[in-house]
Amino acid sequence: MTRKATPLFQYAIIKPRLASSTLSTLLLAGLVSIAMTTTANAVVMFNFNYLDTGTGAGFDDPTLGAARRQALEQTATAIGGLLNHTATLDIDVAISQSDGGGFVGLASTFSSQIAVGSQGFRYRNAAEKILNGNDRNGATADATITWDFGFNIHTDTTAPGFNQIDMRSVALHELTHLLDFATGINADGSGFNTTQPPGSPTLIYNTFDSFLVNGSSTPLIDPATIAFNTAASVSDLTTGMVFFDGTNARAANGGNPIELTTPDPFAPGTSLSHIDSSLNAVMNAAIITGVAQRQWSPLDVAILRDLGYSIIPEPNAAAVLIFVGTLIAARRRQPI
Repeated sequence: MTRKATPLFQYAIIKPRLASSTLSTLLLAGLVSIAMTTTANAVVMFNFNYLDTGTGAGFDDPTLGAARRQALEQTATAIGGLLNHTATLDIDVAISQSDGGGFVGLASTFSSQIAVGSQGFRYRNAAEKILNGNDRNGATADATITWDFGFNIHTDTTAPGFNQIDMRSVALHELTHLLDFATGINADGSGFNTTQPPGSPTLIYNTFDSFLVNGSSTPLIDPATIAFNTAASVSDLTTGMVFFDGTNARAANGGNPIELTTPDPFAPGTSLSHIDSSLNAVMNAAIITGVAQRQWSPLDVAILRDLGYSIIPEPNAAAVLIFVGTLIAARRRQPI
């Protein structure tokens, strides 16, 4: 017997910089855009189903809609060309918001058709389709993304303005989460399995979680029991001492595991699912307004490779990185 699981994560993206915020971080950033060329490698395709169609708003805005669609689709095409796999992901782009009162973007994916009594480390639907060729949910979308265009969002390949949020950077961050760059660990150390009978232990975690260790190099999830490790502590989740410990991760980080974000209190969708801000990466839990970050860092790539992805080396005919400018700007770093 199987039942469809509910969405596991909704990843908050970027809160805009408030006018009253104190300027803090001085950056010199090289901005790049990614243009795809013909390649013999496998490609992951992204099909976006825009639910704004016919509304005249959001991605259907008569003036701005085309540029918004292009920013999302070109970023997805660039990602797909760097993944040496063959798959097609179906993503619902939900009705856009316009109040500017929440997050700029929000993404979620699913884990469907998990049998009662199952246990183990699992990919969610999008990663399962790419890495194992299994389409767990048939005609149902593999993921959803929602955008709020009530903010000052920059869409083209030039440098964003001083107070603009770069949509292509946001899209890269969110679509990377959908590749299973995310934890399945809850604040109490439990995982997920909505198909388990009431009172049963929770014995399913994301594949990402199989690489997580505390400051003593103890795995957070015991691989023998697929439960939170009795040799670890739930307090590890909020003490700044959780690391992604994979072979590629260590190689990219000077022989050390990669530190992850562990705010106190635990923040679902942020905690453990981002690289710590002390390390520069697309998958940091914050972004800086006026700056574009449109290329995976070596740390981002390393974690994806540990998760099982074959990534085409750069530079390569699959992705031409075009330098489009630099920006020196002082900004307050904003949560992702």
